[in-house]
Order: sequence, then C-alpha cells, then structure tokens
Amino acid sequence: MEEIAFDVVIPTYKTNPIHLKEAVESVFNQSYENWHIYISEGTDVEHDRHVSKHLDEFDSNRITILQQQGKGISNARNQATFAGSNPFVALLDSDDLWYVDKLEKYASHIAENPDVDIMWGCAIADGTFVSPKGNQYGMKKKYGIMRRLHKTLNEHLHFRIKWHPLMTSTQVYSRKALETVQIKEGHYWDETIAIGEDTELNVRLSKQCHNHHQFDDPVGDYRVHMEQTTKGGESIGVKEGLSAGGYDEPWEVEFERFKETYDEPYDGYWEFFARTVSTEISPYCYQPPDLPNDPMSIYLRTPTMQFGRMSYGAIYIGETRE
Repeated sequence: MEEIAFDVVIPTYKTNPIHLKEAVESVFNQSYENWHIYISEGTDVEHDRHVSKHLDEFDSNRITILQQQGKGISNARNQATFAGSNPFVALLDSDDLWYVDKLEKYASHIAENPDVDIMWGCAIADGTFVSPKGNQYGMKKKYGIMRRLHKTLNEHLHFRIKWHPLMTSTQVYSRKALETVQIKEGHYWDETIAIGEDTELNVRLSKQCHNHHQFDDPVGDYRVHMEQTTKGGESIGVKEGLSAGGYDEPWEVEFERFKETYDEPYDGYWEFFARTVSTEISPYCYQPPDLPNDPMSIYLRTPTMQFGRMSYGAIYIGETRE
C-alpha cells in the first residue's frame, strides 16, 4: 500500500489573519504528521491580509503558498490540489479548525480501507447572534452527519449528499477518485460555481466512486462569522459572474424522477429513504417562489443560515428573527 499522506488544501481571500493562523495551527497540531499545506491566495500581494504577511511563525517547509491565477473558490481549490501529489486531499477552509486527532482518525481508516474514495465527518458550529432588537443568542450544533447511512445503497448516496451537503472542512478525498471525476486535467471543482461547488463535486464523485466512510464523531469546528462566504462575504464571486448553484425545484419532485431510475431494493426502502431525506434537508437546496430570484438570496440559504435560525422570506445576515 502506498504511503498515507495528505495534501491540506486551504483557499484564502482576505481572510481574517487570526482565523487563518488558528486554522493553520490546527494542522500543525495534528497527532498524525504526514501532511503538507497548499494555500491558494486570491488576495493581492500588497494587501494587509495577504497570507505571506501572517504565517512567519510556522515552518515554511511545510507550507506552499500559491498566488491564485483565476477567480473563485473552485479555482483556488483546483490550483492548490493540482500543485500537490500526496495520495489524499484534505479540505480546510481558512476560518475553520481541525481537532488534534482528525488526520489520525482518517489515516487509521485508510490503513484498513486503502481504496476509500471519500471520507467526511461531523463539525461543531458555534457562534453568537444578535437579533434586530439587540438580544444575543448563543448557539452550538453538530452538522454534517447523515443518519442511518448504512441503510442507503451506495448508488443512492449522491441524492442524499445533494440535499444534505457535507461539511467542507471534514472532507478528505483520494487523489485517484478526484482524477476519475475531474472535468479536465486539474479541474476537480466546477469553476463556474461560487456556492455549492463542493456539493456539486461530491454528487458527481459519489455517482461513480462508491467507497465512502462517515465519521460520526466531531472532527473539527465550523466557525460562524460575518465575513464568511455563506454570509455574503466578498469572496463569493458575484462580481466575476460566477453562478450560485442553487436548486430549481423541491426535493420531492426530483425524488419522484429518482425512483423511476432505480428498482426498489426491498419493500419500504423508498419510504425510509424519503423520510430520512426530508428530516435532513438543508434550507439552501431549494429557492421557494416567494424569495427574490437573485444570487444573493440563494447564497444566504446555507447551513450557516440554518444554524443561525434563518427563516424563508425573512433573511437577516448574521441576525436571528424573534
């Protein structure tokens, strides 16, 4: 079996230096040490938040900083992933954190299942929100786990992932799987998509690569803050003309077509499948007709908004509605 080593892919764009340092530090603190960080930086080199100005305390031999040549997070991830060569690619957003044993857990599973294509786990979202009336609400919740996953046939996983997106910073891919589904050489993520690009890749990959594993325990923290992409941060790419990747119809409509494609493996399976999907569906996956048909309204219906108790028709960025 080939060496178990990870390329850690971190896209950045005017990232808060404190968040970036904490993210990078969480990699350096890993109990499993066979990894290398690739950062694709979309910030202008003269900007105060360019990563080169804030990582001096870390061993530069373990970090490769690439100046992004294109635009958008998909382009950044493609550039960083293509620059690496390790057999496994681990995603980490520049404002998230890994727990110290995250890579050790994944490496242990790879040692027992060397042909695994994709792995993911649970992340803890933690934050404080302020209502329009000034009241503060502290919230803490687990995200990213699909319940009763063992009952879902491998060839059906892509439907569940589409309607229940995985937590990005928990995901690890085999490079072999990424190369199997790449759009063209070095293009794993669709660069025309600004939000939901990771889900589009995961759906595409899970349709072809069926060896997956879910870690039910938390493997990191998902930071909730006002500068993040899912809250309309500057990096989402609207000005560059990138699409939102929102969904056009309710899951029930797509599910009816989905059932026509596959035979029901046993009595009651479709009932179980529909019930499970309906309880896990993420609010960003469908745009109700009463919301404005513009990219920003789609961006705001994300798991972050769900965590922030956002409701359809009343979107407050970073605030909860009483």
